[in-house]
Amino acid sequence: MEDRTDLIITSTQAWVDEFIIGENICPFAKHIPTEKLQLKVDSSNQLSTMLEFIAIEMLHLQQNLNIETSLVIYPNGDPDFLNFLDTYYACDQILEDLQLRSVFQLVCFHPKFCFDNAPEEDAANYTNRSPYPMIHILRESSVSKAVEGHPDVDSIPERNMEHLRKQAVSHWGKRLYNK
Repeated sequence: MEDRTDLIITSTQAWVDEFIIGENICPFAKHIPTEKLQLKVDSSNQLSTMLEFIAIEMLHLQQNLNIETSLVIYPNGDPDFLNFLDTYYACDQILEDLQLRSVFQLVCFHPKFCFDNAPEEDAANYTNRSPYPMIHILRESSVSKAVEGHPDVDSIPERNMEHLRKQAVSHWGKRLYNK
């Protein structure tokens, strides 16, 4: 029987495989071998502990070039998206404090992610909705290389919005939450 951490990692990996890659939400993700994607679970709900965990993960990633990218999953992160966004901003400040801004960039994912000025029921919000609150740490050099090799990187967000809006929000909700 899987423990909770294994279940969280398994469901997150399935989300990456079936949604992020399967729906081509991030056209670059399919080029990252599974063994180069690190999934880490921090079960804390205390900001100081969460920030310490992500700082350690950033430093670990900096020293391990065989790991391309890392998803830090916070299953006990704030269920309110706007509150978790404050955690994301604090993580971004850690990036600055560690002088790693030119090395990494961060992306926020959350089960209730909502773009600024978008209605909560807009299917386009699912581009950044995930099974659990999480922070994605990406190597800046990899992002730059991927962007340079893509014919029209600016079209990706619009393509994703159009693609997701072709289905009802309930469709994406069922896929995200396996309901």
